[in-house]
Amino acid sequence: MKRGIKNIKDLGQVVLFKEEQALNVWSGDKCNKLAGSDSTIFPPFLNPQDTVAAFTPEICRCVPAKRFVTPVSQCSVQSFEHSEGTFFILTYYH
Repeated sequence: MKRGIKNIKDLGQVVLFKEEQALNVWSGDKCNKLAGSDSTIFPPFLNPQDTVAAFTPEICRCVPAKRFVTPVSQCSVQSFEHSEGTFFILTYYH
């Protein structure tokens, strides 16, 4: 997982899965590309229009959440709630 040292927007991005840099379960390189975080951390300074994505090992896919739902606040920390909506059924290209 990237730590965001060189680029803070890369914070939390999965770079290896089962010690491999790409999957080998789908037909085609784009489908086998690793993308998204492990869903425990996302980069800071996101805007409502930004897509957040989480790699889900159970289905070997990156699940994007593109649709901004609402601003939220937890312990005085402002954030955005996103939802995958129907965007999940589309192919996600990082």
